[in-house]
Amino acid sequence: MRRTVKKTARIPAGVDTGMRVRLPGEGDAGVRGGKPGDLYIITHVKSHPLFERRGDDVYMEISVSMAQAALGASVDVPTLYGKTERVKLLEGTQHGQVYSLRGCGMPNPNGHGRGDQHVVVKVETPTRLSEEERKLLTQFAELRGEKLDVVEDKGFFDKVKDVLGGL
Repeated sequence: MRRTVKKTARIPAGVDTGMRVRLPGEGDAGVRGGKPGDLYIITHVKSHPLFERRGDDVYMEISVSMAQAALGASVDVPTLYGKTERVKLLEGTQHGQVYSLRGCGMPNPNGHGRGDQHVVVKVETPTRLSEEERKLLTQFAELRGEKLDVVEDKGFFDKVKDVLGGL
């Protein structure tokens, strides 16, 4: 026979999806009048829009500009606990580089400390450059000895003229 019963359970901090929480003596009655068994709660943890959990560690991405990545910068990043921590990006930081904040991850449900928070850097390349920005980036590339084959955005009629042989 099925029935609905409300129970209060203490869920330890740091449990993850699929972990079981045991409530001793809260299950069905035993056979032939034996003592009740245990009730197990299977946890399902809701995902977070900013943090991705991997064990006791959490990962997040931050976007930085090309200049911040190249020159180095200090950026404030949110943590799980509502505070911000300052991460110092080293000069020459690359896209995908990871910085870690020790002890800012999930608490271990067995009481063995906390995981870390890993900050994954996403370097954003500017998409709409002013004429001056384009000129400065070209000069920068030339100073570094980089060869640029700049693709000019041709209009529809210029493309038609190219196809027809310049008529």
